[in-house]
Amino acid sequence: MQKTRLRFLGASVTGRDRRLDKVTEVLTAKERAILVLRAWKEKRYDDPAWRSSMPSVQASEFNRLIRLMTGVSIGLGPLVIHLEAQVEMLSLRLGWLTTFLMWQWNVEQLAEFIQFETPEVVTESEHNEREQKTREEYKPVAELAELLTERYEDWNADELEADQSDDPDDAVIVMPKAWERVEAEKVEEIASLVKHRTLDGRGKGSALKVQAGSFYDWLAEPVPVVPEWAKEYRVVSDGDNDALSGRWSRERARKAYRWGPTHPVVHLDGLDIDFGEPSKIDELVEVQRSFLRDGVCEQWRMLGAVEQVTVEAAEEFDGEDPAVPEMRQVLDHCKEKLTDLHEEVQKFTGPFELPPPTEDELSMVRETAERGA
Repeated sequence: MQKTRLRFLGASVTGRDRRLDKVTEVLTAKERAILVLRAWKEKRYDDPAWRSSMPSVQASEFNRLIRLMTGVSIGLGPLVIHLEAQVEMLSLRLGWLTTFLMWQWNVEQLAEFIQFETPEVVTESEHNEREQKTREEYKPVAELAELLTERYEDWNADELEADQSDDPDDAVIVMPKAWERVEAEKVEEIASLVKHRTLDGRGKGSALKVQAGSFYDWLAEPVPVVPEWAKEYRVVSDGDNDALSGRWSRERARKAYRWGPTHPVVHLDGLDIDFGEPSKIDELVEVQRSFLRDGVCEQWRMLGAVEQVTVEAAEEFDGEDPAVPEMRQVLDHCKEKLTDLHEEVQKFTGPFELPPPTEDELSMVRETAERGA
């Protein structure tokens, strides 16, 4: 009955009707405020009779509701504008982080080419020095046992199975138990060689280490000298300046790689790889990741506080939304953007939940709305 009466009073009329005047005289303070709210949202003037016919006893409640109405749509306006600006800023930061990801893909291609397609140039004296250093190193027994197991060929037929991958180089693979058996045998073999002083070793049991020089002498092979950033060395004479000039160009390209993002930009579950010291860009990526996660959570809480206070205010108007259409449009836009940002940002930060507003945030927004415009 009440909503029917309000719709009737809110309709446009061409003249003052005495019957309408009688109806306006019996309106409650809330009904008058709802009529004013609807007119305001529709950008039209409210009927003067809604106020002139109001009993003085309703003035206090009517003014409170009008103050709440303007407090939501005008008083919260700067807060909503700030919210919209912050959400847009987060979108820009996500674009920045995505640019870092594209940069990482590019520098990884550069690094892959440098490492796998170009040899590291060294002089004969440098290579001899590195070879001697490698000979003097002590390798864990497990590492050397794995090397011998990889070279093992006397597998039984029941210890092999067909490889299901598409790699033609791996037609068969060794069953895990068979591999572990042979690897354990190789550990015992190396330990026995150390015990009989055929190999130079230190330590006992799993802590046993064997000098690389004595191990490869036993294999009758040269000690492999492996470059840090190449598949192989290109050894040139000490006086070959033309060949050495290419080394500096390669090193400059390597430094260019190190200037870019070298740690993973996106979040990868279960990733436990030592990528070395992070670059300056890696540190900046971490800052952006942290800022985005915290920013999405902060603005979601603020949006939640504004929406909750708006819902509370709507209850005072019997469910009528006190927010003007422009404000409602901004809030809906921010909610949609933050939902999308949450989904995208998790690719860079890992999963996180969107939190509800805190009591302090709710109190601040309520006080702002209750103060009015």
